[in-house]
Amino acid sequence: MFDLFDSIAFGFRAILEWSLIRLAFFSGLIVTLFWVVLGFFFWNPLVSFSGDMLELVPFSMVRSNGAQIISVFVWMQAVLITFALVVIFLGTLFSRKISKDRYGYFYILTIACSAIFWSLIWFFKGDYLHAHFLKLLNWLPFETIDKGMAYLMACLMIYNLIVISMLFVTSILSQKVLKEINREYFDDEMMYEREFGIVKYTFKDVLIFVIASTVLFPVFFIPFLNWVVQLGLWVYLVKNTFGYDVGTSLSEDFTKDRLKEESRAIWTISFVSAVFNFIPILNFFGPFLGEIAIFHYLRNKE
Repeated sequence: MFDLFDSIAFGFRAILEWSLIRLAFFSGLIVTLFWVVLGFFFWNPLVSFSGDMLELVPFSMVRSNGAQIISVFVWMQAVLITFALVVIFLGTLFSRKISKDRYGYFYILTIACSAIFWSLIWFFKGDYLHAHFLKLLNWLPFETIDKGMAYLMACLMIYNLIVISMLFVTSILSQKVLKEINREYFDDEMMYEREFGIVKYTFKDVLIFVIASTVLFPVFFIPFLNWVVQLGLWVYLVKNTFGYDVGTSLSEDFTKDRLKEESRAIWTISFVSAVFNFIPILNFFGPFLGEIAIFHYLRNKE
């Protein structure tokens, strides 16, 4: 158990290094811009597909539980706007007073504190906000609610595409990142080059993720269960992608049986990594945390 917590702590320390913060942030920014631009050009088909999926859900469920989805969407916007305002007005001031190595802490702490602040607001005033969102949905006509929810679900699809893409990007960049960590912390430069064929496992897991998300679409309108299902799908994807990804970097004859031996630890690390996906900006760092923590754990078990 100590090895597990030590590996998670190691992952947190690693993503707070300026070089990794810069890599994760700009990678996430590029991925986000890519999907936002692509989503802009294919927005109508996305909304149309979301509308078709919403027809599978009873309208009463869409209206009653749609208030929660709107609430989450507004919370995410509040977190992002607060982060942007703090960086704009205080970023330059802090950059003059702290070293570059410490500047990364400013970004991470800002988005984390922003998320905590608005979470507290939602915790104490959540019922009040939910009641007003529900009142709005009860007041609006069917066509407006249906179209509005289709827009929000289209945004959720784009967000999930960003999450999936960040896993791919982290996997691609991990060889370089893990080599540096292996050399710096383990005084060892021995790393096995991963075969390209391993990518097929990731594609298979992504396909399972997409199919499961489509089949379970109505569940996203059931309070609490929607959070559990979304988190579970993310955890599954992180575990399968990074577990085998890291394992094959450490051993030439690595098999999935080896992952089963350490499944409890890898599931736990994947859970911590996937939780980051609920917070904008921090979702750029979650995959790197997961990959590095799994690497540290398996490396110590070698």
